[in-house]
Amino acid sequence: MINCDVFGNCPVAKEAIEIWTKECKEKFLHFDAPYAEVDNRKIHESLAAIYESVGAKSDDQFFFFSSEEEAMENVYSHVLFDHMFETGKHHILSLDSEGSSTLSLLKRFEKAGCSYQLVSADMLSNAMSPRVGLVTLTWAHPVTGAILPLYEIAELCKKNKVLLHVRITEALGRVFFRYQDLPVDFITFSGSSFYLPPGSGALFAKKGSSIAQFLEPISKSIGKQNTPISLPSLITMGEMAKIMIDQMETGLLEMARLRSEFEEELKLKIPEVLCLNEDQRRLPNVSVMAFPYIAAEALAFELAERGIYISIGGARSQTLDHLLIKSGIDPFVARSSVSFGFTHQVAETEIKKVVGMIHVIIEKYTSMTRGLRG
Repeated sequence: MINCDVFGNCPVAKEAIEIWTKECKEKFLHFDAPYAEVDNRKIHESLAAIYESVGAKSDDQFFFFSSEEEAMENVYSHVLFDHMFETGKHHILSLDSEGSSTLSLLKRFEKAGCSYQLVSADMLSNAMSPRVGLVTLTWAHPVTGAILPLYEIAELCKKNKVLLHVRITEALGRVFFRYQDLPVDFITFSGSSFYLPPGSGALFAKKGSSIAQFLEPISKSIGKQNTPISLPSLITMGEMAKIMIDQMETGLLEMARLRSEFEEELKLKIPEVLCLNEDQRRLPNVSVMAFPYIAAEALAFELAERGIYISIGGARSQTLDHLLIKSGIDPFVARSSVSFGFTHQVAETEIKKVVGMIHVIIEKYTSMTRGLRG
């Protein structure tokens, strides 16, 4: 199997499984048990690595959850009860490209008295009003790879005294940043950013945020009984954060090199192919390509039959063709477009195999439709 769908089929690192399993075996008692022995030193080391991986200050507040969705729900709840009810600013702005995690939460909080509006990134400024209390968005889109101008958006929110929440799951480890330098109130991410097994998510809030009155930061929970967190998951995240820190610079360069090689090889073998996101700021591991004479679903099916997995969106994300059409891409081109998301686990030989398989499939469909095209 060659996995080129890092979003829909996010791989779990072998090291993460080994660390998590080891931690579970060592802590055979229930972690909340009053007689359980907890290695506070290891927890502190893990927290330090997680803080370093996002560039947070030591006094920023960190919260650990069972998923990013749970982290986001706690952000929204805090903003609703501690800000919106007090100020009357009940309106939330988000982007029309957001996935199901954000959209389902917005619909749920609409029932609690909030209103929300979905706009394109370039229309955020026009959508600002005195009623807006929160802007919530995804920094880097997992399917298109597009990276938002976060600093500009953050300054816009600061100017209008609006709280800003940012999902960084796809950006973490693939975009250089330091949370302490971002004028962002809340960031959330999934354990999948570190290639962890499902079951973990996290939230950072700036020092002094009143969310600490709503939730207890991890730093104040250490050593207490009945701390409702998975210690193996927390420690595994910390250990994988150390690996990310050590390998990030070389890893990013290698991912960008492989992606560039992939795109160039495709253009040589299939001159009609279009790279739709090469001129925009994008994640170093994502490539959106449009292929002539074959529907995206057909190409995805043919590749899957050969053990190669790519993305056309859907499920937790909006479909790729829908996103592209909204961005102004011709519908015919959009419906023949697929997304490739590479990981550090993909080898150069596998990249060449993917290119070769695509070439064979395109030749097959081109010959089938040649008569129809005159």
